[in-house]
Order: sequence, then C-alpha cells, then structure tokens
Amino acid sequence: MRLLQGKHLDENVSPRWKNYFELAESLDVISPADAVNFDNNITRYEVALFLYRFKVKYLLLQNANNTTLQNEIITIVPGSTQT
Repeated sequence: MRLLQGKHLDENVSPRWKNYFELAESLDVISPADAVNFDNNITRYEVALFLYRFKVKYLLLQNANNTTLQNEIITIVPGSTQT
C-alpha cells in the first residue's frame, strides 16, 4: 500500500498495519480472512507473487467501469485470446 500511495499511512494505531489493511481491502486486493496472516512472516517469493498479482489486478480494475468483470475472460499472456 505504501508503494501504491507513495506515502506512509498512520501507523500509530493498533495493530500498526490496520490502515494499510483497510486500504487494501477497499481496493479488493485482500479479504477480511487475510487478517489472520498479517502478523506472520512472509517469504521473498510470497512478496514477489503478491506484488505481481496486485499490479495485474490493479491495472485491470483501473480500466474497468467497476470492480467486477462479469462474463469476461482475462489473461495477461499476449496472443492467448481468440475471437
């Protein structure tokens, strides 16, 4: 969320990641069930995977009229769609 916002959010709350979590949830990047994992350690692979998925989802949603793309097949592989 710091990367997206380009700034730090208020971390003087408990838990300190609360504002980041709420922002990510409002952007449909995570769900409420993900809160149980926020205090656990994360591997470099998991960070890279999360950032990649976030970027793809964020870019797709930026071009959509809403946060749901019903009856759409979405792919990020060039040339993988046919008409």
